[in-house]
Amino acid sequence: MEIHEFYMKDFKALGVTKDNKVYRIALGKLIDAEERGVFKAGWKAPDLGTKTGSIGFIDLLKRKEWVPKQYPKDKLYLTDFEPRDVLTILTIGIEPLYRGKGFATKLIKRAEEIAKKNRLNEIIAHTIMGDTDENARTIMHILDKLEYFSYNDNMAIKKIK
Repeated sequence: MEIHEFYMKDFKALGVTKDNKVYRIALGKLIDAEERGVFKAGWKAPDLGTKTGSIGFIDLLKRKEWVPKQYPKDKLYLTDFEPRDVLTILTIGIEPLYRGKGFATKLIKRAEEIAKKNRLNEIIAHTIMGDTDENARTIMHILDKLEYFSYNDNMAIKKIK
C-alpha cells in the first residue's frame, strides 16, 4: 500500500500560516481531492485543488488549542481548559470501500508517532460534525478504542507517552 506524507499548500484552517502548514498523510494512490468519495466538493472542503489518497487521508496541524487541564473528568467547565501546544487531527477521511478495515486506526497511530517525534505531549481530534453524523460517531468510537478521552460530543484528546 502506498503511503504519502506532505505539507499542504493553500489550506485554510485556524492556526495555518506560511510557516505552519497542514501535514497530510494519504493512503493509496494519489488522486485529486475532487475525485474522492468523502467530503465531496459541496462540503466546501479547504483542500480542493490538492491531492489526497485513493484509500483515505488524515490532516494534521501543530497549534495551540484550548484543552482540558486534566482528564478524564465527568464534567468540564470553561475554567477547566487552558491553551497548550498539541498536534491537532483536523480531518480523517476513509473512502467507503475501505471502511472497517483498520485504515483510520493506522492513520491515527501514525499521527501519534508524529506528535511524539515533535515532542508534543498531547494529540487532539475534532470531528467535522456533531455526534449525529454516522462518520463522526465512527471516528469517535475508534478514538475511544485507542484510549482518547472524549468531550464536548465531538472532541477527543490523548496524552502521548
